[in-house]
Amino acid sequence: MKTRSQIVSAAGLVSLVMGAAALIVLVAGMGTAQAQDASQASCSFLEITATSGEGGIDPALAPLATKLGKPPFSAWKSFKLVARHDQTLTRMKVQDIKLSAGGKLGVLFRQHTRAQGKKDRLSLSLTLDDKGGKRALDTKVHVDAGDYFVIVIGQSADKGHLLAFTCTAK
Repeated sequence: MKTRSQIVSAAGLVSLVMGAAALIVLVAGMGTAQAQDASQASCSFLEITATSGEGGIDPALAPLATKLGKPPFSAWKSFKLVARHDQTLTRMKVQDIKLSAGGKLGVLFRQHTRAQGKKDRLSLSLTLDDKGGKRALDTKVHVDAGDYFVIVIGQSADKGHLLAFTCTAK
């Protein structure tokens, strides 16, 4: 039969082991992505017309030159900025943006995450409605803060309508 001091000593040892395990879990989790409390994001949405004719890249699109020079965008030779929409997005509140070609883009800032040694990331939900109000796109994207994300939102034989955007947490 165990004495009272042996029982207390065993309980202390269990507490010490449990505390050490909790500390290891806490320290190990520090390197993983953590949800942040940024309540707003500052974003720029760029509407771009792309054509197969010569013309190069509009100087206003210089930060996108590398992305536009790679497939699938490299199929076009000329890129011109049509409209720029600078928006401040509030977390979990949809912001509608009227597009120059008609239709609208719905944007929802969902989350801001940060991982040690990596760029901040933002999660957005995007919806695209055409001129007639028909839903053409409904997706969720994760983008590095300050990087551009480019999608094709309309296309004909030799012409494309692109949307590029970049965001940072506020």
